[in-house]
Amino acid sequence: MAENENTSSPKDLAIPANPDSAPADGPTTERKALKVFDLHTICHAADGIGGLFVEDGEFTVAMAEHCGCGEVERFVALLQALDHYSIAAALLEHHIEFDQCEPSSHPEAAAVFAAA
Repeated sequence: MAENENTSSPKDLAIPANPDSAPADGPTTERKALKVFDLHTICHAADGIGGLFVEDGEFTVAMAEHCGCGEVERFVALLQALDHYSIAAALLEHHIEFDQCEPSSHPEAAAVFAAA
């Protein structure tokens, strides 16, 4: 048998549904490496989106006025994850005032305002 020939069976090559379940001391698979790269890309993109809110107050106002409640909630969660609590609160407050939302539409609003 040649030195580089793969002797693994298809069962040995199966990738589990959750690549994070692989033992830490196990070999890094291509799929797991790609997942880490994707996470880095996602974080970089999230920082960029958060930066739009930080750098441009008009962007925050436009998102508050043109997005639905669910979309605003997602932006609020993103901004909080990026440690922009005051901008998250301002976005949500402007959205609630502009759309005249019912309190039940934003059950986490009090916590968002308290965190700011």
